[in-house]
Amino acid sequence: VGAGSASGWCGALYHMAALQFMLAQGAKAEADRQTLLKGGLEYLGRFLKEFPNDELTPDALHYQGETLYALGRREEALKSYRASLERAPDGRFADAALYGTGWCERDLGQAEASRLGSHDHVAGQGQFESATQCPA
Repeated sequence: VGAGSASGWCGALYHMAALQFMLAQGAKAEADRQTLLKGGLEYLGRFLKEFPNDELTPDALHYQGETLYALGRREEALKSYRASLERAPDGRFADAALYGTGWCERDLGQAEASRLGSHDHVAGQGQFESATQCPA
């Protein structure tokens, strides 16, 4: 999960967030899922605070958006997706962040501003890359 040369404390925070997120995807109880997502969000927040200019920062911002979306926090998710796109408009998660941006805009009643296209816009993305998994 993730690219770059994440090592030491920087890499540990990033990968702990990824692990929490992946565990949340398999949680059977909603309370467990919520706890794991919130734990992952905490790791992402620490990563972004301590390593704001790391090469993994755009990825972490995208994952933060995915996690916030999964927690129902659309406005915050939208900010994270947009920050990821600002940092890396052609990055490895740019398409997924654009897709997440569209879902947030749609959910927030900003359909006219939404850039959401077809459901297969991010085809080929992996499980950690797409927490939203085509929400209804």
